[in-house]
Amino acid sequence: MITEDDKRLLRVAYDEAKAGFDEGGCPIGSVLARGGAVVSQGRNQRVQGGDPIAHGEMDALRKAGRQKTYRDTVLYTSLSPCMAATKISCVHAGWKLSLRKTRIVLL
Repeated sequence: MITEDDKRLLRVAYDEAKAGFDEGGCPIGSVLARGGAVVSQGRNQRVQGGDPIAHGEMDALRKAGRQKTYRDTVLYTSLSPCMAATKISCVHAGWKLSLRKTRIVLL
């Protein structure tokens, strides 16, 4: 079920995607949130930074810095993440690759 917080945070991911597009990059944005509050947000930086793995999810996780835990976070993204970004994001965040416990909300 999509909540009002989900809608608001998906809008932030969309705004990140638009900013990336305006910079000449791939229009993909991402937000890492905890309890409805933004922990960090990022966008695909592959073109702008010349980094082939600088996906939006990774940008958001890098900007989040060290957190005590990521298990209570939700990842919002404007596009379904590729398998590599999903796996790296989940391993980095300590999420189990279980749809029962991991929430990734897509636009």
